[in-house]
Amino acid sequence: MTIQQLEYILAVDQFRHFAKAAEYCNVTQPTLSAMIQKLEEELGVKLFDRTTQPVCPTAIGIKVLEQARMILAQTTHVKEIINEEQHSLSGTFHLGVLPTIAPYLLPRFFPQLMERYPEMDIRVTEMKTTDIRRSLLNEELDAAIIANHPEDALLVSETLFYEQFFAYVSRKEALFK
Repeated sequence: MTIQQLEYILAVDQFRHFAKAAEYCNVTQPTLSAMIQKLEEELGVKLFDRTTQPVCPTAIGIKVLEQARMILAQTTHVKEIINEEQHSLSGTFHLGVLPTIAPYLLPRFFPQLMERYPEMDIRVTEMKTTDIRRSLLNEELDAAIIANHPEDALLVSETLFYEQFFAYVSRKEALFK
């Protein structure tokens, strides 16, 4: 089993189509299919039901895909540790942000971040919470800023700040009391 094979099965799961997954991975469709077939032979299970369109993971395939996501996240973490040790942050960083937060929060830190790490290509996408969660699990985003803690065990959260809210109520309203 190789990291490349895990990347291929995740691409097939994401696109639900072998040719589109191969294009995404910059390989030919026969190469991608052969690598996935080799992995299936090594594991002794079929990961995808190829008789349906779009292609769907089998029951065991779903479990293997979950593990593949975690493994690839950990390999990415190893690379980040090395980059951090070398005091270099580079590459593309995909950040998802709620549209209600982005215009107020990003101007506070984004310019300093760009100045401090000019080698990093930061791509910000405004998205709803459900889309952010899906994109994080599909590894389309590296991180996100949302308003609540994710309920998914595969995601790690860190509280950035607490925001105080005020309500203005007329003295004549029952809520005032």
